[in-house]
Amino acid sequence: MRFRLVLSLLAAFLGTALAVSVFLPWFHLPILGLSIPTPAWGKAGVACLAAASTLFLRALGGSALRWLVRPALIPAAYFWWTSLEQMQAWGARSLAPAQLKLATVNQGLGSLGGEPITLYEPALWRGLEPSYGWQVAGAILVLSALFTLFDGPRMPHCGSCNKRGREGDSFCFQCGQAFSEQPVCSNCGQTAIEGDAFCRHCAKPLP
Repeated sequence: MRFRLVLSLLAAFLGTALAVSVFLPWFHLPILGLSIPTPAWGKAGVACLAAASTLFLRALGGSALRWLVRPALIPAAYFWWTSLEQMQAWGARSLAPAQLKLATVNQGLGSLGGEPITLYEPALWRGLEPSYGWQVAGAILVLSALFTLFDGPRMPHCGSCNKRGREGDSFCFQCGQAFSEQPVCSNCGQTAIEGDAFCRHCAKPLP
C-alpha cells in the first residue's frame, strides 16, 4: 500500500515537472538582432502536456490507470527530439519570405545610411541550439519512462514454495501461505496487526 502511494506521488511530481518544462525557454530565437526566449511550440508542447496529463491521471487514479502513461510518452519523446528541426524549418518557412519582402525597404534604408532590418539570418538559424527548457523536458521524459518500468503489476512471491501469484492475491494458490508479511486471516483475508491473536474483522483465531 505504501509503495503504491509513493508511485502515485512520483507520478504527480513528474507530471508537474513536465508541464512546467513546456513553459520554460526551449530556444533563443535570433530575430531582429535579438535573442528571444521561446517555450515549446506546436506539436512538442502539446504532446508533452498530454503526457503530463496522463501522469496526473495515473496519480489520481492509482495503478488502474498506469496503462495510459506509456502510449503518451512515445509521441512526446518523438516531438521533443525533432523540435529543433521543426523550429529551424519554421524559421525558414515563416521568416525567410518576410525577409525577402523587406529587401526593398532595406535598399531604401541603405541609401539613407540606415541599418537594414534583419528578421532572418540563415546562418544563425542553422546553428540554433536548444536551451535549458528543452533539456529539462528531455530529462523528465526519461525519468517518466523509467517510472513506467517500476509501475507494473505487483506479483506476490511465496516464500514457502517459490510460486508467484497474481496481483491482488493474499494467499499462495499452491500451498496456501499468506503473501503478506503481516498476519492475514485465513477466513476473510483481512490483514491483521502483528501481535493480534484474533482477526479484528471476523474474530477467527490467527495462526
